[in-house]
Amino acid sequence: MAFTFGRDRTVQENVRLIASSQLRGALDDIDDSDLDPHETIHEVRKTCKKVRGLLRLTRLVAEELYARENAALRDTARRISELRDLSANLESVDLLEDRFGDSLEEGLVARLRRALEERRSARSADLDPANRVEKVREEMEAALDRSRGWEIPEKGFEALAGGLRKSYRRAVNRMHDAFDEPSSEAWHEWRKRVKYHRYHTDLLQGMWEPVLDEREDQLHALTDLLGDDNDLWELRRVLRQEPEWLDDDENASTIIGLIDRLRAELQGATRPLGLKVLAESPDALVARYRGYWRAWHEEPDEAHETDPVIRPGM
Repeated sequence: MAFTFGRDRTVQENVRLIASSQLRGALDDIDDSDLDPHETIHEVRKTCKKVRGLLRLTRLVAEELYARENAALRDTARRISELRDLSANLESVDLLEDRFGDSLEEGLVARLRRALEERRSARSADLDPANRVEKVREEMEAALDRSRGWEIPEKGFEALAGGLRKSYRRAVNRMHDAFDEPSSEAWHEWRKRVKYHRYHTDLLQGMWEPVLDEREDQLHALTDLLGDDNDLWELRRVLRQEPEWLDDDENASTIIGLIDRLRAELQGATRPLGLKVLAESPDALVARYRGYWRAWHEEPDEAHETDPVIRPGM
């Protein structure tokens, strides 16, 4: 599924093609019987985020389009967000086991995983995932139909500059918020903003692939750290509210203590990485990307016999 601009297409053509490719891919995932239902939900939610990221890139020159389609995709993803959270809890157990497995009381992680699997099964039955996924399919098919007529009035890099600047500026600002007044909500907000900038870098990777591919890798590493931190926070919240899933408060407190230790380590690792990849001012970053865009469009045609290599990210 293409998620990068081609040099020889207009911005509007790129946006339409990338959106339709992503949405068709999500529909294929829904129809893929080899995918676990929880994997399907995860892939569909990723698609919603990526297309919303694409729309943010041109949001300042297509405000009505952005407002309408961003809201529609946000609401689609929300239909299955709780189902995804139930699986993320289990993935957080893997993080704890990888980090503290040797020091954990024998059987404690197994009890935690079993309890969360039972919880996921019980909650999933209440949430009626089949009906929710079918509704998501209908909404994504409608979005696919609409995407073929999306209009981006501005041309060239100026169609992208405002959205690129706004998303990057928010990533920088939310980083400082997270450092200055730490809270789980602040770290979660930072993660969302970094992810949008990562998507924008991925979309524009073809401008200078060796450089922007490396930058996307670093942004990906940062969002992975922030994502693990957020998922651990969600597991901590569940154990605080429902300690009975671990038999007693003492077991829950033990796991919560380990969650807090691992979150402190993850947050410590994000600081130097975040300060590096978000070091530029918004104006400086946009000017640099504008220069890449101009150089890209001045390269000889023989350097572009095929479109840039496509690497589908998260």
